[in-house]
Amino acid sequence: MDIMHNLPLTDFDYGNWMNWYSELVEDIEELLRSFLSELLDEAEIPDHTILICQLGLKQGGLGLLHPASRAVSDFIVSMNKAQFSARNGFKIWKDAVPVTVKLHPSLT
Repeated sequence: MDIMHNLPLTDFDYGNWMNWYSELVEDIEELLRSFLSELLDEAEIPDHTILICQLGLKQGGLGLLHPASRAVSDFIVSMNKAQFSARNGFKIWKDAVPVTVKLHPSLT
């Protein structure tokens, strides 16, 4: 929802969509910094430490997600799923059997 709320419709740089920044992204990054600071008992966590933490496990990092690079792609995936479910119905599980619940056409 951060993207829907903050997307600049007139001057958005579509060529640089993978680096989304907003107050929410900054707050999440600050939360990560605060968590690592407390965990490691260090007053400050340098930028390079954060970058290493955000590397994948195979690359020697901790695999923590980088919110600025994930925001747009996660938004697209969740909106795509919502549209699919609105058109085709939602699966719910009743007694271990999937049941598809369709929405009224006026809602889709």
